Amino acid sequence: MAMAVVLAGAAAAQTGTPPSSDPRDFQGTWDTGGLPHLTRDLTVTRRDAPDDIVNSTVLWPTDDKMPPFTAWGKARFDSALAKNLSGKPFVDLSTRCMPHGVPRIMVAPYGVQIVQTKGLVTLLFAINHNVRLIHMDRPMPAKVPITLMGYSVGHWEGDTLVVHTKGVSDASIMDVLGTPHSDEMQVTERLRKVDGGRVLENMITIDDPIAYTRPWTARAAFRWDYGHRLMEYVCEENNRNAPDADGNARTH
Repeated sequence: MAMAVVLAGAAAAQTGTPPSSDPRDFQGTWDTGGLPHLTRDLTVTRRDAPDDIVNSTVLWPTDDKMPPFTAWGKARFDSALAKNLSGKPFVDLSTRCMPHGVPRIMVAPYGVQIVQTKGLVTLLFAINHNVRLIHMDRPMPAKVPITLMGYSVGHWEGDTLVVHTKGVSDASIMDVLGTPHSDEMQVTERLRKVDGGRVLENMITIDDPIAYTRPWTARAAFRWDYGHRLMEYVCEENNRNAPDADGNARTH
């Protein structure tokens, strides 16, 4: 993943601010990350191990089994896996300092600030200064153009924020390893506070008939960051993973 001279992260400001007691108030900064790794025998593990594949974090189903790939999806996954195993990671949007797409931006290992205003939930990501807009006051358009971040609409079901996203370009991937999707993918996220409001759980359902034989669900989470503030992240400066002359992502 592209890095910057000044890494994104949380600055020590207002340390100790507790999360809001309102279950519908997600505002503030949250830490992301914590996805499982994949070993060389394609086993999901929750620990760093010597047999982990480099760049091996994955967004996979909650049962830790391989997603139900179609032939198209498996071919794309196998291609990305082979490049990682060979030590020549493929070039994707993040290595070019471009928007990460959905759902990948929701699992990037850097902070996010959530702002809630009338009719809109805005997610400000440290990484590449990505911005995601969730429209709360309108339905999904009949026609959604294909873009890098797609189009998201949301509504509340009790204390759960339900977000539906369409129109995400298949130029993006769903995790660092390269789990693919097509531009026909639809993503449904169900976000709610758990653990006394200190964790924002995100149950992510992928429905993509091109890449998968059936819908499947993964779990990700943000952890409350106690009032820390995001710092500048400039991917274009000193990008350690920019494409090399052969079109592979540099690994240093």
